[in-house]
Amino acid sequence: MVEGEPAALRSEELVRHPIAPAVPDPAPPELDVRALMKGLRTLEGEPAAVDGTAVVVFFSVSCHACIQDLQQMVEHERLARERGIRLVWVTIDRDLHAVAEEFRVNKAPSLPLRPTGSVAGLATPTVYRITPDRVEKFTGRFAVKAALAETR
Repeated sequence: MVEGEPAALRSEELVRHPIAPAVPDPAPPELDVRALMKGLRTLEGEPAAVDGTAVVVFFSVSCHACIQDLQQMVEHERLARERGIRLVWVTIDRDLHAVAEEFRVNKAPSLPLRPTGSVAGLATPTVYRITPDRVEKFTGRFAVKAALAETR
């Protein structure tokens, strides 16, 4: 085509094509944290079931927010003791040596535990506050502080 030629002034006709939104995958079922607490183990594999009122922190040593929580573990533990609840740290990591080292470096007042069941897809940090009549979930950077702050 040459500039100024009548054919160059014609454009293609617009055709609309409706696009249906993608149907999202169903959300995975919520973790049964009470059942999971009964099957917790130490890093060495010894049974370490947790009963009663507790704040359970699921963490990973590859999670920046989790590392910050681990660095403040002594303060978190003190706050939990003052409120009369148990603070339980549960790793979702496969490298248990790295977890043990992180607890050693941070002079942890408690030992990390590991689940026996699957926690696939669980974001970290995820914190559950468990009382006899309810389970509450907290996620994100300040989840541990939030769970402890609301426990009175």
